[in-house]
Amino acid sequence: MEERFSYLFDQFAKRKATASEREEFFAQVNSGKHDAQLQQLMGDTYAEDKLVDPEDDQISDWYLPGADKRIVEAVFSSRPKVAVYKTTYFTRLWPRVAAAAAILLVVGAGLFYISRQNNGLLNAIAYSNDIAPGKNSATLTLANGRKIILSDVMQGELAKDAGVSITKDAEGQISYEIKETLSAKSRAAKGGEMGETNTLSTENGQTYQLRFPDGTAVWLNAASSITYPVSFNTRKRREVQLNGEAYFEVAKDKAHPFVVQSAGQEVEVLGTHFNVNSYADESSIRTTLLEGAVKVTNLKSKASNFLKPNQQAILTGPNQVEVRDLDAQASISWKKGEFTFDREEISSIMRKVARWYNVQVVYKDNLNGVKLTGSVSRFENISKLLKMLENTEEVNFEIDGNKVIVKR
Repeated sequence: MEERFSYLFDQFAKRKATASEREEFFAQVNSGKHDAQLQQLMGDTYAEDKLVDPEDDQISDWYLPGADKRIVEAVFSSRPKVAVYKTTYFTRLWPRVAAAAAILLVVGAGLFYISRQNNGLLNAIAYSNDIAPGKNSATLTLANGRKIILSDVMQGELAKDAGVSITKDAEGQISYEIKETLSAKSRAAKGGEMGETNTLSTENGQTYQLRFPDGTAVWLNAASSITYPVSFNTRKRREVQLNGEAYFEVAKDKAHPFVVQSAGQEVEVLGTHFNVNSYADESSIRTTLLEGAVKVTNLKSKASNFLKPNQQAILTGPNQVEVRDLDAQASISWKKGEFTFDREEISSIMRKVARWYNVQVVYKDNLNGVKLTGSVSRFENISKLLKMLENTEEVNFEIDGNKVIVKR
């Protein structure tokens, strides 16, 4: 175990760690089991100058998803120091990221100690009650109208028809598997309960995952729904309809494009990873590409744009599709179980909070133009998230029953 930790540390310090290695490293650091070894490794690394420093324009969230970049910049501009101290807590970062940030900052500077003498940051927010985060649940609606509350059923086969079996696995994922190939005539004759299409839907405070027979995986965010055929076998296009937000990892099939339709737009791919945010209460539909290539079409104007990785298409009106460059990972923080905000409007943040915690948001003061940065696990109670946002000293909150009151 110590040898593995040393390897992960070395990969991290040399900026060679893969995403999975970084995640494993962060988890081991946060466990607290390697504190002594970690301090020794940090001291040795700094003494031997093994650290590979990033350029100024590369001090980014590559290491610290959602971390406050100003902290990182301040540390790299203040080296060198002489001592190594035990990691303290960072008031603006959730625990796993705090641990990752601590290691990067201590390795990079030799010392990173945050004094918490600021009384404003030490003052805890007093809430009359707290609100638990959302959970892994959804409703599966079969073609005949039968509804299955997925959190209420055990793992195993839920339904079977037309040669397709639908099951719930131990992790809670819904999977469709073709057991036998039937003709259209045979499927019609069988008239089973699953029919031709199903709909998976989540309410506020719910999220779920499913896998299609072709191997395509979908993560559905809160207050969303996706409608899809039970099998893509007899169709020229693998077409689904989305309301809300979902992340897709599409299995490659050049002969059968995968198409996601949402309000006013269509996304066509052959095999790729991308996210679509199409909530009705948002001002635009945003399609973000992480891997591969996609074609985004405005269904009204028929205007199309092709995206490259780390680009986002924004449908803001009936005739426009705007494309911009960005860090695509930030757009799927929800899928990774995180809230990550990078100078995001408070109104946008609170819409996400409302969906996940199933709360009503009430604004007591005018907060137009207020933008906040921070990150926290989506599986913390709402008080943890609100405290993190309050630490920006830009906003304050109260909880009154199921209402979150936002004020100066």
